Amino acid sequence: MPDCLGRPADGRIYRVEIAVLGPVEVRDGDGSLLPVAGARLRTLVVLLALDANREVTAGRLIDGVWGDAPPAAAANALQALVSRLRRAVPGLAVAATPAGYRLVTDPETVDAHRFARLVAEDPAKALGLWRGDLEFPEVARPEAVRLAGLRLAARRARLAGEMAWRDVVPELEALVAAHPLDESLAALLIRALRVAGNRGRALDVFEQARRRLGGQLGVDPSAELAGLHLELLRETDVREGNLPAEVSSFVGRAADVRAVRALIAGHRLVTLTGPGGSGKTRLSVEVGGAVPGAVWRVELAPVRDPAELPQTILSALRLGGPALRRTEPVTPLARLRDALAGRDMLLVLDNCEHLIEAAAEVADVLLRAAPGLRLLATSREPLGIAGERLFPVEPLALPPADADPVAAAASPAVQLLLDRTSHFTLTSENTEPVVRICRALDGMPLAIELAAARLRTLPAAVLADRLADRFRLLTGGSRTALPRHRTLRAVVDWSWDLLSGDERRVWRRLAMLPGGADVTAVEWVCGPDLDPPAALVDKSLLVLGPDGRYRMLETIREYGLERLAEAGETEAVRRTLIAHLIDLAREAEPHLRRADQLVWLRRLRAEHDNMHAAVRDAIAAGDRANAVTLAANLGWYWWLNGHRTEGARLCAELIAVPGPADQADLALVHVFAALNGVEGPMEFDEVKILFRAGERLAVGVQDRHPALRLLSPLAAIYSQAPDEARYGGAERLAEDPDPWLRAISRMLVGQVRLNLGEPAAAAEAICGTRSPGSVRSGTAGVSVSRSVRWPT
Repeated sequence: MPDCLGRPADGRIYRVEIAVLGPVEVRDGDGSLLPVAGARLRTLVVLLALDANREVTAGRLIDGVWGDAPPAAAANALQALVSRLRRAVPGLAVAATPAGYRLVTDPETVDAHRFARLVAEDPAKALGLWRGDLEFPEVARPEAVRLAGLRLAARRARLAGEMAWRDVVPELEALVAAHPLDESLAALLIRALRVAGNRGRALDVFEQARRRLGGQLGVDPSAELAGLHLELLRETDVREGNLPAEVSSFVGRAADVRAVRALIAGHRLVTLTGPGGSGKTRLSVEVGGAVPGAVWRVELAPVRDPAELPQTILSALRLGGPALRRTEPVTPLARLRDALAGRDMLLVLDNCEHLIEAAAEVADVLLRAAPGLRLLATSREPLGIAGERLFPVEPLALPPADADPVAAAASPAVQLLLDRTSHFTLTSENTEPVVRICRALDGMPLAIELAAARLRTLPAAVLADRLADRFRLLTGGSRTALPRHRTLRAVVDWSWDLLSGDERRVWRRLAMLPGGADVTAVEWVCGPDLDPPAALVDKSLLVLGPDGRYRMLETIREYGLERLAEAGETEAVRRTLIAHLIDLAREAEPHLRRADQLVWLRRLRAEHDNMHAAVRDAIAAGDRANAVTLAANLGWYWWLNGHRTEGARLCAELIAVPGPADQADLALVHVFAALNGVEGPMEFDEVKILFRAGERLAVGVQDRHPALRLLSPLAAIYSQAPDEARYGGAERLAEDPDPWLRAISRMLVGQVRLNLGEPAAAAEAICGTRSPGSVRSGTAGVSVSRSVRWPT
């Protein structure tokens, strides 16, 4: 059999390698990529390579390359395409045959053939050949299906081989989700869960597979699956404990289970913290099921009297009988301490937040008395005792806002929503609202489960549109759940009821800041006492980020806004907040035209959501004066940071709102509406009107801001023909006391000269912008000058 040899004009001989398991690539013997340009040429390579060293009929090649629209002289067109391929890859030997063409090569030079051979020999090496989505034409769909099946077989074989020495459960769970009717994958996942010691989850996987097979195919599980199930049922769980058997699947937290198990292995007290509905309880049960030895769980939510806590634990551990006869009375805590002193076990204390001091005291006593005891607590705040290690239970990972069905289905938040709905399938039509639902609910498991219940009666798009009223909508929780977990409002009410008056005040006031708050904003809006916000962080209602900003989940914030309105504080807090933001924007505004521009852009960027919300809230409240002042000081920020469309529209809204406003600020709003709108949403005539209106408003107040002195030149340039406008008087600004305006005027004159066909004069004008003593004009100056144009 001849090798894939070519003899170019220069006499060199080299081997050509063809890769079709992903974007088509052809490489020479040195590994250099050879260009194969055009979809038709690449399709021809694919079809010839898949049948390497075998004849491919002309009809198959024509169908693959041109599909349902072949050219009139298809055979001639195919011959020309083959000639083009030979020229593009001179070492590629394509021989004509009686019925078509043959790629003269050893099949081993084609990755698809090596892949098929290696699947059985070395699955990991085979998978390394697969680089991405296949570029196969429709006529090669059977080959694509065959190769995809081989790839799945290779992944199964690799994971089966690696199961003994690493955790393969997350990968298998993803594969089972992608191939829900593949019984061999389900069997492999069950085996992996057995190896991990998670027998309960393994039984759950079997039950899900049984329901899918029966519901979609009308068949029973295979003998392999049924045999595995029987083995699981026959296994005797000799561990002591009272962990409940869960009736729903566990989604998206496999990595958390591993992380908490590692913490428990190294520390005797681990507390899972997080807001209500974040999944702390379920995670604690799954961790308990994966930990060897005795595991006892105590549900503390029904306990109201802290003094009852020791007796509740005794009862849960089935140690609630009469105490041994003693001469002195024995307290329940002492009995509990003595009973656990010699035992090795994991004790799960679930829902400690309303008994936090009593739980901390009991935990401290038991850990000191029982060296073999480990404690796993769940609470909305830490117990706060020595040796405690915290594990914050984060929301489930969210899909990107523009996720397609494949990317959305890979998100744990979407996986949970789909898992908790019956007869609901992710499609290209419903992906967008499903993604919006999960993102609006912050990836919080309980909220997503409540939303899933609503999907039984509401289309996904309707539910996504109505989540602004989430507390009324999300009420369909399980009847067997704790009362505070049956509605979204009840979950958050529970947290609210546990707070002091000062903590509630801080919660509802900080809810006015959708972009979070730094310490300065907290003190401005809530007062100088920083203990309440610190307490809210401890109680998982605020999150302190690495950037030093306090943030709330959207559900927590919406609840706080309701409580703010209920307290009658909305308008007072709104005015306090906008005053703070105006001060910040005023301080930042001149720096946007100086050398420290980037520093202040970062500061304003951090407050972007708060600034815009404050402007819109002021418009809604009829507070035009403050809204205009804040917008006037944000104009350059919008321009520099690329928010021109948003800034132009906000300014246009403000101009249309009735009411008093500072004259200079209102003139600046006109300037920034025009400048931000000229390259965005506005027509040229609108821009001219805004410049002229701003020019009239600026009369007598031009000294208040350099942009007001720029208004007349801009209005002239935009309102007149080029020959008439010339520079609109911009030359006069070259002597302005403001260095930024001097630079802008030179750049403006230079741009106009370029527009008039005077490049030499333009260069002279623009080069003067960095004269000695001038300051950095910044990107705003360049952009403003470049935006100068006339209608065509």
